[in-house]
Amino acid sequence: TEVNEFGLFRVYSGALPTHDPEDNKTIDDYCDSNNLPVTQNHTSGPLATFGHSHDAREPTETTTIPFPNKTVALLMNWHYTSSSTKTAQELDRLVHEVICHDDFNRDDLRNFRASRETKRMDNFIEGPASVLLGSDGWKKGSVSIALPRADSKNGGDESSAPRFKVDDVWHRSIIDIVVAAWQDPTSSTYHLRPYHLFYKGGDDRPPERVYGEAYVSDLFMEMDTEIQMLPPEPGCTLERIPSPLMLWSDSTHLTNFGTASMWPIYIQLANQSKDVCIKPTAFASHHLAYLPSV
Repeated sequence: TEVNEFGLFRVYSGALPTHDPEDNKTIDDYCDSNNLPVTQNHTSGPLATFGHSHDAREPTETTTIPFPNKTVALLMNWHYTSSSTKTAQELDRLVHEVICHDDFNRDDLRNFRASRETKRMDNFIEGPASVLLGSDGWKKGSVSIALPRADSKNGGDESSAPRFKVDDVWHRSIIDIVVAAWQDPTSSTYHLRPYHLFYKGGDDRPPERVYGEAYVSDLFMEMDTEIQMLPPEPGCTLERIPSPLMLWSDSTHLTNFGTASMWPIYIQLANQSKDVCIKPTAFASHHLAYLPSV
């Protein structure tokens, strides 16, 4: 590509991608600060990360569950998707997205208690009819773990070790997650092809390699080359796109949903810039599994 105003340019292997997620981006697309007057654009919602059938950008007849009516669902949706620090911007959201909503009914808020609705969310997440829907590929299974043998110092292999069975492990297919992620509107922020990024200064020095994203790495480029070399599907002319996955687990993130305690395993797609992934309102982490406490 041409050198931009910052002295940066890209080198692709093969054809250029059909879509560049960085086209026409502004500071608003990369900022979640409570101290800056940016316009938030919520393309997804917290329930969307549980599966493609969820779309929590606005409560619908389905996503009012577990709340008793749409008014409470709208209010709690605002509470869970907004910043923990209330600003003039969040007040605007409360007025325009909740109070001015056509389905808002103040009578539905009589005797409203936030603690009760938060507990309702806790019970819903932990119950059989929670957001872990079978239609989104969620399954409940068990895992058998090999424990240390009492005489492990005397040798022996793992096959003779005692086993401990862990029940109620919720999980879903990685393939389902990848499909759902690419069907979500947030996929417009994904990079379709890897590239090497270089910086060219104003002197005669050779360009310097710039690192910072997974899709500018050598490994991502190698994956793309391997995929492009595969024989095509009969009659398919679609663009071939590598989709590397990043997995981790962190039990603290579920504090956003009331007081329920679970240990989730997350997946993020390496096609997405870290500048987008770190935005709390991007909901870039897709839920793969939930591990019970034992």
